[in-house]
Amino acid sequence: MTIATADAILIATGGPTRQGGLASWYSKLATETLQDAERRWLVEQGASTGITNKGMWSEVLKTAGHEGTVDDMLHQYWVGEAFPRGPELLTNGGFTTDTNWVKETWTISGGRAHAQVDILNGQRIYQTGVAWVQGLIYEIKVTTLNGIYGDKGFQVIMGGLTGADFITSDGNHVFPMDTTPNIFPGECAFLPFNESGPTRFSGDIDNVSVREIL
Repeated sequence: MTIATADAILIATGGPTRQGGLASWYSKLATETLQDAERRWLVEQGASTGITNKGMWSEVLKTAGHEGTVDDMLHQYWVGEAFPRGPELLTNGGFTTDTNWVKETWTISGGRAHAQVDILNGQRIYQTGVAWVQGLIYEIKVTTLNGIYGDKGFQVIMGGLTGADFITSDGNHVFPMDTTPNIFPGECAFLPFNESGPTRFSGDIDNVSVREIL
């Protein structure tokens, strides 16, 4: 699925024009400009005052777990609003108990999953029986903390290696993923990856989520 931000705004807000749709989205008052309505709405979402609208959007979207440039995050936000998400497909994505996950050297404690410094390349933590369907698009969320990312980073896999995404910094990560060729049916995995050097990912993950983008 590829859609322009402007088209996603029209779908999310109901249009019929971009400005008309945004005016409705922000509950624009008759005495307000669209920019002022946007600012008021952003403050209601938790943004600081005294900065530009773009800066306000950046604050709101980063807090919500989006990443990238402001334009990237705006695209993620409006596509997310235009296309609802399905139900959660993972169990115990917050690692509240040491259950549901198959661990290859990883451990679970304190509400997080931990990859050790000496973890082997490709040692996964994963769930089987995940009800994803090949060919659909899913929203992946994961928080990484205390990470050492090596030369390639931390990898998220849905079904197989093709199209897998890499994470190379701590933070709240949100991104879409196409399901790949059905190498591991019904499997969602998270693993450190090392391409050439000795350093592999070590650190923690939390708040893992997989939902279909409808």
